[in-house]
Amino acid sequence: IGSRFGADEGMVGTALTSRRPFLVDDYHDLPYVGEPEVGDAARAALAAPVVWRENALGVLLVASTDPVRRFRRREIELVSELADIAAAALGHSGIAERVEPAIHAQVEALAAALDMRDRRTAQHSEDVVSLARRVGELLDLEPAALLELEYAARLHDVGKLRVPDAVLHKPGPLNDEEFELIKQHPVWGAETLASIAGLEVVATIVRFHHERWDGRGYPDGLDAERIPLASRIITVCDAWGAMLADRPYR
Repeated sequence: IGSRFGADEGMVGTALTSRRPFLVDDYHDLPYVGEPEVGDAARAALAAPVVWRENALGVLLVASTDPVRRFRRREIELVSELADIAAAALGHSGIAERVEPAIHAQVEALAAALDMRDRRTAQHSEDVVSLARRVGELLDLEPAALLELEYAARLHDVGKLRVPDAVLHKPGPLNDEEFELIKQHPVWGAETLASIAGLEVVATIVRFHHERWDGRGYPDGLDAERIPLASRIITVCDAWGAMLADRPYR
């Protein structure tokens, strides 16, 4: 660890420059032996390049200490597949690091628009975020899933940006026609979020946040485990927040 050697030296250099797997029956037959990870006991060795979109990111190097062991075709294919998986993981990780700030900015912009349109709805969304995060942590959601849950909780009512003011700010109970209009907000919110690269999963969560376990929710009448877990979490937190809030349809 920490050693340096030329990119054109050893098995690593050969695999990097050729962008193809490189195989030797005895590692010590190479004119240059510089990879400290392989060790003095290595015999048969195989190096597979880790390449993502024509960029060489590294090399997956495996070796055997058995002096009669040889790598077969299937093993070469397997190591190459593992290198491809590693390349995709590294590539997507780099993309996520670059894209995530942009996605966060989009989320903040939509949340700000919701705040300007209806401060009460925006405050309710913040309360749902706090509750949903705590539930997600209790359920041991993975970090990525927890972040998607938070984004969806923050923007679960973003579809209300398309609801007319007369309905959104009506001081009394909604009539049947008005309620049917309100019931479209999960669909409108999902449409808005699905148009933003990186928020496709969040859009799905938002679409189903008014479904019910018994299938009597909206807009699609999903039931039980057909409803995404994140949507179910938001449903419960949303209902709890609505019951505590001072609003006409609490």
